[in-house]
Amino acid sequence: MTKVQVRDTWSLILAGKILAWYMRLVYLTSRKTWIHPEYMREALEGGKPVIVSSWHNRNVMAIYTFQSVAGPHAKKLVPLISASKDGGLAASAMRSFGLNSIRGSSSRGGMVALKQMTKHLQEGSHVAFTPDGPRGPKYSVQGGVVAAAKLTGAVIVPMTYHAKRHKRLKSWDQLIVPLPFGRLQFAYGPPIVVPRDTPSHMLNEYSDRLRESMLEINHVAGSFDG
Repeated sequence: MTKVQVRDTWSLILAGKILAWYMRLVYLTSRKTWIHPEYMREALEGGKPVIVSSWHNRNVMAIYTFQSVAGPHAKKLVPLISASKDGGLAASAMRSFGLNSIRGSSSRGGMVALKQMTKHLQEGSHVAFTPDGPRGPKYSVQGGVVAAAKLTGAVIVPMTYHAKRHKRLKSWDQLIVPLPFGRLQFAYGPPIVVPRDTPSHMLNEYSDRLRESMLEINHVAGSFDG
């Protein structure tokens, strides 16, 4: 390994720790509300692996959207993260939470990532998936999540959050960066099961159903009372 590679590696580790520290700061200093957390809890206790599905622009606090309601399953999550440099930062942050990641996406290393995702689900882990990542279009559902659910029998649970105090970046997904000392609202959608005998031509119907559910809980999470 060259000196440049070593320096880049240590920089990434440090940046990941800083990001994880910031996420903890936001979570600990915010007032929090959970909407339908029973959807996630019941799926996790149902005996099948779970695919947790959240939009790319809700990535910053996605780990808490899951772990805050997951109980003993909190450390059984394996996030699917882009093989890009930005993905490297996210994967480094996840290591600070004790989680290993699958590196890949629909556009880079997609088939390998899908195989790894399937392997982890078949071994009983839960997988986190962003169906519109890593490059969009924003709020689109690519086919990998539904295909993996059909192949493994995993249950898909939509999840999201919104922050009353936040910055919205000028990225393709308009990434939401929550600010400390605000309000966080977490929301979950009904579990979606894709039967193993579902014909290929019907998989788009499940993708559409997932998208509609994820858009709905986005709206719910963004509706603050008071």
